[in-house]
Amino acid sequence: MRKSALILILILLAGCQSTTQTSDVLSLDDGESSSTPIVAESIGSAPTTVGFVLSSLKGANGLAIRNGAVLAQEQLSGDKLSLAIVNSSSIIWPDGKSITLVATSGSASTAAPEGSIPVALDSIRPPSGGFAFVASHYDSLEAGLRHAAAKGGRIVIATNEDDIESLSRVKANLGGLVDIVTYGSQESAAQTAAKLSSGDPVVAIGFSGKDRKIVDIAGALRRSNQQVVIVGHKGWTETLIANSALEGAIIARPDTANFGLIAERYQARFNQPLTNAAIAGFDVMAIAAGIMRTSGEKALSREALLAPSGFRGASGAFRFRQDGTFERLFEIAQVKSGALVRIAPAPSGF
Repeated sequence: MRKSALILILILLAGCQSTTQTSDVLSLDDGESSSTPIVAESIGSAPTTVGFVLSSLKGANGLAIRNGAVLAQEQLSGDKLSLAIVNSSSIIWPDGKSITLVATSGSASTAAPEGSIPVALDSIRPPSGGFAFVASHYDSLEAGLRHAAAKGGRIVIATNEDDIESLSRVKANLGGLVDIVTYGSQESAAQTAAKLSSGDPVVAIGFSGKDRKIVDIAGALRRSNQQVVIVGHKGWTETLIANSALEGAIIARPDTANFGLIAERYQARFNQPLTNAAIAGFDVMAIAAGIMRTSGEKALSREALLAPSGFRGASGAFRFRQDGTFERLFEIAQVKSGALVRIAPAPSGF
């Protein structure tokens, strides 16, 4: 990554060698249910503060987000940044603190104090005046198709969705020979497979959905001896991936290379395994810490968050777009024996 990029994983974390990996989607719904309440906390003495509005209804995930943020505050802030945790059911911010960045989940984005920047932890849609912290599955699909058709050739995007506008953007970004083909519930898998493979030879077929019919279509393509690469996206479920019909499919998923760098420290600090929810809390706090350590305590602003070189966190490299949406760099994984195996690393930077 270029020197101008803000490096969020510090050298002190490099000694961790855990082999733990993330799941295929940076989802906040990967924790077990819990009745642990989210209590108001103020951690650190610095006036500049990052706030987290969490709900006890999120159970273990809310607690994991909190713990990830605490770990980043302790290890990356250098006493220049404080952390405030509030419960979404009773939002009272600590006195004497300047709440600059507020991470929220669900409908709590309205809880951000005036002048602060809201970041939606679990949405692809940015809150008013702020940023989303989840990449679209269309971005994942595009990255997977780009890898599968790296040597050129015709690409077909198969969809049963209505969001043709997003798929048209994927098509435009890919360039070259790309067709969007819709399929419905009434046609057979064999009919859909024939429709997808008709015309000029196809090198890759990407599926924008995650419906069970994808398995049947993939099976029909195999039976007709179509030598195409099946491409999914980060929203595919474990059940879908485990089906033998999708053996060899390609999926672009969040970068797992840095996950192990904090897994041991998180386990040691909280006696819990690192989860995706914890990574989200860690990375949001680490963004703020990285900006302040690099540019000073007053540098945390919307302009700083829009740095084109982006950031590198425990979940890999990412950046915020001008429209508030979230972009990340994906590694490439392949379905092998019902599980995803990384076959190509994520790009080193934007």
